[in-house]
Amino acid sequence: MQDQKDEVAPIENSVAVNSPSSEEEVTFSIRRGEMNDLGQIVNLWFQGQSNSLNLDRNFVERFYLTRLQNQNERFGFWVAEADDLKGGGRSDSRILGWQSLLPCRVNPIVHGEWAESSTYVRQNIRAHGVGRALLTHVTQGAGISGLKKIVAFVRSDNPAIQRIVDGLNWTKVGSVPGDYDGDPNRLYYVFSVPASRQDEASYQAGR
Repeated sequence: MQDQKDEVAPIENSVAVNSPSSEEEVTFSIRRGEMNDLGQIVNLWFQGQSNSLNLDRNFVERFYLTRLQNQNERFGFWVAEADDLKGGGRSDSRILGWQSLLPCRVNPIVHGEWAESSTYVRQNIRAHGVGRALLTHVTQGAGISGLKKIVAFVRSDNPAIQRIVDGLNWTKVGSVPGDYDGDPNRLYYVFSVPASRQDEASYQAGR
């Protein structure tokens, strides 16, 4: 596995987390995903599915395990991790959300330059800024790592994430039909890394 040091300064933020007894203010930071995050990555993936199609959890774990093992400076996972939970929170509550950038093109000319984005946030803290922080983090770092394009398929019934990508200057380029009856369309978005960031990446690589 290649060095996973993140070249982008960690983002620190705060978010209100709803609990049965009160609303706790939680600070969080963003770091690269690690092997011991696998369980929470899978848990949040299942939370984000309107219909998981009865997929076997072991299958999903193997899917993400392989991708965690193959992270490098361009492709991989980032997690928003709670710095502390007032009153002592459960250890499995520390991961508030995760973001991945994974290869999406097999053409050898652009392989390594295009990534597909996925963002998942814990149900009880959605619309509190965690998803925006994760997406901002990876788009800011994309040019440094050498990426040129990031694509995302956004559910048409998820206006919150649509507002986020619109605000981060992603471009909506089309729509893809759902995979089964009742499945909403996916809006196809593309983020083009600014040329200035690509030039910075080329400079860093040539040093």
